[in-house]
Amino acid sequence: MALAITIGGTDRTSACKLETIEVVNTIAANSDTAEMVVSVSSTAGWRPKAGNPVVVTNGATKEFGGIVYEVTEMDFGLERLRYQVNARDYTYLFDKYLVVEEYASTRASGIVTNIVTSYTTGFTTTNVMTAPTVGAQTFDYIEPSQAVRQLADLVGYGFYIDYDKDVHFYSLASVSAPVASIDLDSDITNYGDMRITETVGHGVKNRNYIKGFKQKSSGTMTRAFAGDGVSKFFALGYEPASTSASDITGTVGASALSFGRDMRDSQPDNPVGGATDAYICFDNMGVRFDVTPSSTSLVSFTFKYMNEIPTVVEDTEAQSTMATREGVGDGVHEFAWNDPGLTAPDGTDNLALLKGREILTRYSRARLQTKFRSFTQGWRAGQSLQLISTRRMGGLNKTFYVQQVVKRIVNHPSGGSPTFTYDVALADSALAV
Repeated sequence: MALAITIGGTDRTSACKLETIEVVNTIAANSDTAEMVVSVSSTAGWRPKAGNPVVVTNGATKEFGGIVYEVTEMDFGLERLRYQVNARDYTYLFDKYLVVEEYASTRASGIVTNIVTSYTTGFTTTNVMTAPTVGAQTFDYIEPSQAVRQLADLVGYGFYIDYDKDVHFYSLASVSAPVASIDLDSDITNYGDMRITETVGHGVKNRNYIKGFKQKSSGTMTRAFAGDGVSKFFALGYEPASTSASDITGTVGASALSFGRDMRDSQPDNPVGGATDAYICFDNMGVRFDVTPSSTSLVSFTFKYMNEIPTVVEDTEAQSTMATREGVGDGVHEFAWNDPGLTAPDGTDNLALLKGREILTRYSRARLQTKFRSFTQGWRAGQSLQLISTRRMGGLNKTFYVQQVVKRIVNHPSGGSPTFTYDVALADSALAV
């Protein structure tokens, strides 16, 4: 089946210079891009316009779908004009509205689905895979793609929007390439002109300190104060974990306290609480009363608190490998990552572990990178496959991940299907450096 290119919903294949079509799909970017040259008669009554939808279809396969974001006009004689057309995928439409939302701790995939449903129009979530739980998230007027990308980075997932406007939020290494494996010693069909590079230029990081975030203590702390008949605020010195009864209890005199959140459940200039109501001020690490405890009252609080303890995530096997290669020392290369967003009020450091493992995945050892050219259809960033060889790089039998794909037309017979060439870049890491 023949190639078809629509611009603004109208078939403009005959106006497109097919040899100029180039589509770039990369794991490191939020969106794919495409460019092409369109030739139009000066009296045609139409031209490609910024904001037009553009779709490139090869038979039943969409090679690109998105929005024209830039058009450059060039004079090409008295009767014709040429337009350099640059497009990006449907992320342009996905980001029309900004996300303003607070989410309680829940699965990242649930948040992604809610963002797509609440803040976008015309997009689906068929390929949003179940993802790990993340801590409470706050998005303050940010683009939906940025919010989803943040969630993907938190849990080590991939994210992209396909040419049918479906959101893919997926576990890395779960997307297969058009061929499951390539034997570099015998395959003459699926690849050619391969170059393999080994590098530590990205900076080896095989012992990582994940810090800057807080997590709930396993034990409790008690603070007691003597009421003076004047003070309404009592500084605890540490940030309580929450207002939940499982995290904080207290008494004023012989009476048990109930807890709310200061400035939300009660405000100093508009007090609503009684003598046994107390309000936690998390920023000031203390508790405020609406009713002043008397000078004969003992005020006591027992609570779990938030503290900052670095989480160490390391790869001892990678360290041993680097020690052998370097010929001196223990092969350890340390790195610290500071991220307050990894706060874990549930007392776990799962997010910190995920972040540490993500860094190890990218940087713990020497990186193998390769590029090749293929005529096999279906390559896309984020896919994985096995590369096998007894002679390349001293022997290979390893999983590689597609980092970038550049698609171009190299042949288009009249009335027939075009031949695309795919320049494929891979690395032995599921994440981009």
